[in-house]
Amino acid sequence: MLFTLLWCFYFQDQPIAMDAAVQSGRLENGLQYFVRANHRPENRAELRLIIKAGSILEDEDQRGFAHFVEHMAFNGTEHFEKQALVDYLEGIGMRFGPDLNAYTSFDETVYMLQVPTDKPEILSQAFQILEDWAHLISFEDEEIEKERGVVLEEWRLGRGARMRLLDKQLPVFLHNSHYADRLPIGDPKIIEHGDPAALKRFYKDWYRPDLMAVVAVGDFEPASIIQTIKTHFSQLTNPEKPRKREEFGVPGHDETLFSVLRDPEVTRTSLGVILKGEPSPQGTVSAYRKNLMISLAFQMANQRFSEKSKEADPDFLGAGLSSFSFTNTSGGVQFSAAVREDDPMRGFKALLKELERLKRHGFIQAELDRVKADYLRYMESALAEKDKTESSGLASELVRHVVEGESVPGIEREFDMVKTLLPGIELSKINTWLDAALKSGSRVVWSVQPEKEGVAPIQQAELETALAQAGQAQVAAYQDNVIDQPLLAQQPVPGTIVKKETYEELGVSAWTLSNGVTVVLKPTDFKNDEVYLSAFGPGGSSLGPDSWLESLSVADNVVGRSGAGPFDPIALEKFLSGKVAGVQPYIGTYEQGFSGYASPRDMETLFQLVWAYGLYPRKDETVFKNLMEKMRESVANRLSDPGTVFGDALNAAATQNHPRFQPFDLESLKKIDLDKCFEFYQQRFSHYSGWTFVLVGNFELSAMEDWVVRYVASLPAGTPDTYKDLGVKRPEKPVEVVVKKGQEPKATVRLTWFNDFKWDAGERMKLNATRQILEIMLRESLREDKGGVYGVFVGGSPERIPKSGCTTLISFTTDPNRVDELLAEVDKQKQSLIEKGPSEENLHKVIESTRRSWEVQLRENRFWLSVLAQYWRYGYDPHQILKIEDRIALITAANIQQVAKEKYQGESAIKGLLLPAETSDK
Repeated sequence: MLFTLLWCFYFQDQPIAMDAAVQSGRLENGLQYFVRANHRPENRAELRLIIKAGSILEDEDQRGFAHFVEHMAFNGTEHFEKQALVDYLEGIGMRFGPDLNAYTSFDETVYMLQVPTDKPEILSQAFQILEDWAHLISFEDEEIEKERGVVLEEWRLGRGARMRLLDKQLPVFLHNSHYADRLPIGDPKIIEHGDPAALKRFYKDWYRPDLMAVVAVGDFEPASIIQTIKTHFSQLTNPEKPRKREEFGVPGHDETLFSVLRDPEVTRTSLGVILKGEPSPQGTVSAYRKNLMISLAFQMANQRFSEKSKEADPDFLGAGLSSFSFTNTSGGVQFSAAVREDDPMRGFKALLKELERLKRHGFIQAELDRVKADYLRYMESALAEKDKTESSGLASELVRHVVEGESVPGIEREFDMVKTLLPGIELSKINTWLDAALKSGSRVVWSVQPEKEGVAPIQQAELETALAQAGQAQVAAYQDNVIDQPLLAQQPVPGTIVKKETYEELGVSAWTLSNGVTVVLKPTDFKNDEVYLSAFGPGGSSLGPDSWLESLSVADNVVGRSGAGPFDPIALEKFLSGKVAGVQPYIGTYEQGFSGYASPRDMETLFQLVWAYGLYPRKDETVFKNLMEKMRESVANRLSDPGTVFGDALNAAATQNHPRFQPFDLESLKKIDLDKCFEFYQQRFSHYSGWTFVLVGNFELSAMEDWVVRYVASLPAGTPDTYKDLGVKRPEKPVEVVVKKGQEPKATVRLTWFNDFKWDAGERMKLNATRQILEIMLRESLREDKGGVYGVFVGGSPERIPKSGCTTLISFTTDPNRVDELLAEVDKQKQSLIEKGPSEENLHKVIESTRRSWEVQLRENRFWLSVLAQYWRYGYDPHQILKIEDRIALITAANIQQVAKEKYQGESAIKGLLLPAETSDK
């Protein structure tokens, strides 16, 4: 610690050394590598190939081709023809998307693989894949032509109000910068008709070793991996006359620029100010200290904005201060706010007033003390998990090091740096930095609002006037209100444990308490600083009267937002500073409960929060008025969004317009009553007999017994509730739902089936396997063969409450002119599965994927929390959890074929189509 203190003081401008756990180097051809051994998850490696070239380097005839090259990497290389690469990775249990993916940004392209390490030949083959991507992509003409459609569908999928606005905003935000014309998704005309030679030219120019880095983090021996990297990548050569890799900045400007926009599909009004500057410094102690100071300033400012947005009649609905960093070479700050539709300038002026308050009066010491405590607690938690950190996070950190220059000192050294530097970050220095950061210069003011009748457009002149007058307002200093008292006024009277059961094979204990509560506990060593809670009891909103329908729907939100015990929501947030614990009450349709988390050392706070939210809820008029105001703004324009209208129509068809499942509108909001919300909340959390509490994480049973007896066994008992079947009826015959709304040339297709279902672990396994196989078949046909979609989703959702059933669906987005063609292809593939069953190859893929997923999940606290809650909720034998091989054995061709017949046979119950507004009737 003393060494770190002296080093930080005397060598502030020296580079921060790389974490000693990372072995790095540079090959003779310029390629960098970074290798680190890490054992979470076990038997897995995270591999990254980084190309320091993105869309910013495209020539005019290549716009979109940086991203197109990324697509072609999955469509054939020297060692993997056409789709063989994806087939191989899926065949070893990896999933396209979660384990195999890539992205292209302005400044870089990154390829990502997660692979098993328990078989050396798999790991070796993975590096062959990285090498192929680096210099051996095939670019076959046929594959290029097919992939044009896929890339266009990805472009189409992203279209909507947000992208239309961004198209207009970027030339202003990135004024006079090359970035404004180089969105990674590209120009659809070039994607569709661009010369393949230009595509290959981008690959030839920029995929070269001096612009590459390889990152490998995982459960392996680093020396062997380094040798493998050298074997595969030393042979790469740079061009004799390489193109210069230029850096493109975002120039400053003296004048204030404005972007004032409206769109008929925008659902919320928002405004903001961008103050452009230099990108954040990286790599030295002084740079780290400055970024730490900025982070603390952002946290304090955002806590203030959060407080203002919680007022009964808030000037703005939400606001935030953040960094401005569209690119790796840009910097600055941005403050923005969501405001009322009927008076947007009120919100903008209030935002400017808060900024003026910060400029004149700065922060106060109590605010700084709280965020320092929170930051130190965050770092303590990270340090505690030093041997349990996921490889994906460590790999991402190394990617940021390569593309942004972020330092990677390692958590032990970084913790020492933070502990050393935090005390020296004084309030006056933060206030000085903030004052400088908030001064005008290279300023952009923007606004976005719905385009509709009755809403006056924001005028640039109004924004200019507000900016000019901001400095003239009377602004008082911030007042900090803190309640100095415990969460519970008095300790609960402890109950007792009346029965203990042990499931040794699972490492699980189940205790029955004197008040009729069951507590299920699984101590784990998966994480050192993590405990999760799931608590639930039957009933939910189904037990509320129909006449209270609107209030029932938001009771948990109204009361849950109001704080707990003596603390309103703002005071509670301050009370929890420096602690890692949180609880969220909820009321679902058929159950109510709590979800929570805590550090092992903050377990008492977790249980006290359960008590406070359950037995001492707050009825807060201010919170209620605030929530109603925000809901009004949310509801007012929700039907401007095509997806929302489509979702409402599908829901109406699926529930036969059941009154309990109607979306909110402005009239229904008027029926929400605070007293009814509070009364129903109290009813649902008044007694706990029949409830189940599940706790998973790093704890000792002996210590947990003390907390459970004191805080869970002491909860009020009562007659156990049961839920009420609301009588939702599915459509008796096929229904077609067609919604014509939206400006973009895209169609969304959603096919839904409703079936009976035997609620059983084996049946769920067969259903999920069938879903995965059909999704692979549809991806290969709709995407790879026809180029008609970017992705396709096949879902299977079994239900147990109020009665067993199953909803299955198929969904995709495409060109409106290709809907009939692709629907016919869906039916063809579906029928093939029903009549012929799955191919051996696809069956093998799903079996391996299922097995590999369980290998990882069995070492995750969240997985155990979910699966234990499920088994106890429905009263099933928990020993079945570990019998995964028995269930995998059910993934047979005959079983898959049978499930396909049962769940996907015939016409769907609901055929949903979302088409553009101008689509003509057929």
